Amino acid sequence: IEHARHSIKELEDQFSGLLKKDDEEEPEVEIKEISEIPDDFDMKSEVLEEGQCYRITLNIIRATEIAAMDSNGLSDPFVEVVLHKDLVLKTKVINKTVNPVWNETFTLYIDDRSILAHIHIYDHDLVGSNDRIGYVDLDLASVPPFHKYLTTVDLKSQVDGKEFVGKL
Repeated sequence: IEHARHSIKELEDQFSGLLKKDDEEEPEVEIKEISEIPDDFDMKSEVLEEGQCYRITLNIIRATEIAAMDSNGLSDPFVEVVLHKDLVLKTKVINKTVNPVWNETFTLYIDDRSILAHIHIYDHDLVGSNDRIGYVDLDLASVPPFHKYLTTVDLKSQVDGKEFVGKL
């Protein structure tokens, strides 16, 4: 048990600066504001200096027409964003809907934009495990840097027998 407590403390220390709630102060890192992308910018060859990181603001706005997973013809959906096995973000559960609106914002600090953000929608169940509805993988390197990027994507199905399970 003592070893497990020590390991949990190490993980908390390691990842404490990566995630910030909106009401917390910004971590002490150098943030360069850039108004336009330089002509010679190449994300694949970009190298950060020590102590630098990327700030990514992820706003989960809504989903539409998601698959109904409950017997009442509705779902109790929430979104889970997995950036690393130890860094999982979750929205609140929106009860009894197939068109949930979360409008939740997460601010992340990462040192490598080449990772995938695995975004899953689940139906929350009080008894048993949550039902998988759909997912999308977002390649952070494909998102235009230094700009807001708004997109709607079709979810890949995780429901047997259903090809379309909604949009996020």
